[in-house]
Amino acid sequence: MPNINLFFNEQELEALEFRMKTCGETAKSTHIKRVYFEGGKQDNAQLGRMQRQLDLLTESNEQMAKTLRHLMQMKVDSTDVHA
Repeated sequence: MPNINLFFNEQELEALEFRMKTCGETAKSTHIKRVYFEGGKQDNAQLGRMQRQLDLLTESNEQMAKTLRHLMQMKVDSTDVHA
């Protein structure tokens, strides 16, 4: 089996090690092979989970904004105006 030498600058190595840590991997070669040959399937699943969480947060934020608008309108409607 042939060996391939890869050289990383400090920033690339930090990024590689960070991604390895988030995936719970310890061997650089295993991590690189997984990302390259599996096409980042694990990363895509994680991104899908994050997208669903963002969607839920967006929906919650929209509901809160709607509730606040409703409360503000109730306050305006119930205010007596005296001349």
